[in-house]
Amino acid sequence: HESYAPFSVAATLNGTLVLNGSLALFMKEDKIRLSVKYMYRKAPSHYFGCGYETIEQTERSDSSTKFRLQKFQILPYVQYEVLKNMYAGAMVDFQYIAADRLAKRIEADAYFNKFSHDYRCVGYGFSLLYDTRNDIATATSGFMLSGLFRTYGKYVGSNYDYSLFELEYKHFHNIFRPRSTLAWTAKAQMTVGDVPFTELPTFGADSNLRGFYSGKYRDKSM
Repeated sequence: HESYAPFSVAATLNGTLVLNGSLALFMKEDKIRLSVKYMYRKAPSHYFGCGYETIEQTERSDSSTKFRLQKFQILPYVQYEVLKNMYAGAMVDFQYIAADRLAKRIEADAYFNKFSHDYRCVGYGFSLLYDTRNDIATATSGFMLSGLFRTYGKYVGSNYDYSLFELEYKHFHNIFRPRSTLAWTAKAQMTVGDVPFTELPTFGADSNLRGFYSGKYRDKSM
C-alpha cells in the first residue's frame, strides 16, 4: 500500500468552514500502519432529538432543529499485523465540541439538556481488523471487517464517561473495466454511558447513506 496525506478545505456563504485531513503511513511491507486523522468544522447543523419516535415527530426548520456546531478532533492510531491480513490496533481520541445559536426546541430538549453546550471528549480504544483490500484509499477489490472499542472518561480529561462499540464491513468488486468498482458496506454502533448528543451513532449523511439529512437519526444504538 502507498502512504497518503489528503487535505481539504471548504467554506460556504452560510458560514460553514470545514478542514479535513489525514496522514497514513504503511511501513515494513505493510506490517505496521500509522495514521492520524484531524478535522475542524464550524457550520450550521440540525438536531432532531434522540430516538426514532422523537425524531419522526420533529419537523426540520431553523426555528426547531437548527444550531451551530463547532468541532475539533485529532485521532492518531497504530495497527500491527498479528496474522496475515489481520491487524490489532490502538488509538487515542481528543475532541472539543461547542454548540450555540440554538433553536428554541433544542433549548427545551430533555436529552440535549443533560450536557453542557461545550465539552471535551477524551478517550482511547482498541481495534481488530481483517483487510484484503488491494488499496486502502482507492480500493477496487477485496474486503475489510473491523471491530472497534473506544472508551472516554473523566480520569483521562473527558467531561463525560461513555463507551462506543462498532462493527463495520466493506466489500469492493471490480466490474466491467479497471477502476469501475461496485462497493457495499454495513455498519453497526452501540454506545453506553453518558453520550453527548454529537457523539451518538447517526444515520444519514454523505459518508453512510445519502437521501437522509446529515445526522437526522441519532440514538444510542444504530
